[in-house]
Amino acid sequence: MNIGRLDQQAVIERKVKTRDARTNEERVTWSPWVTVWASVEDVLMSQAERMAMGLQLLDRPAKVRMRYFDGMNTDTRIKLPMQDDRVLYVVSIAQMGRREGWECMAKQMSTVGDAA
Repeated sequence: MNIGRLDQQAVIERKVKTRDARTNEERVTWSPWVTVWASVEDVLMSQAERMAMGLQLLDRPAKVRMRYFDGMNTDTRIKLPMQDDRVLYVVSIAQMGRREGWECMAKQMSTVGDAA
């Protein structure tokens, strides 16, 4: 991995599920977990690739690479403070090399609100 390309600060957030004491409804919030340097590349995909990954036309996919750390999974999202707090939801993740880094496919939701 070329660490010189890790030029975007990324805050990895974990999903936190709680229950409302009054209504017993499940609530999802996001809690900052770790801050890392990452490379972020917007991806233009074909229609077939979008369908295979379950992305809609309005989703804005991106490839995010970062150094390896324990615990990364698809129940995380990536907030990019250097891009006006753009939020990317991790769709898939692959380990690069022997714990060299992570490569995530992520999407920015086009609708208002958070993905649960």
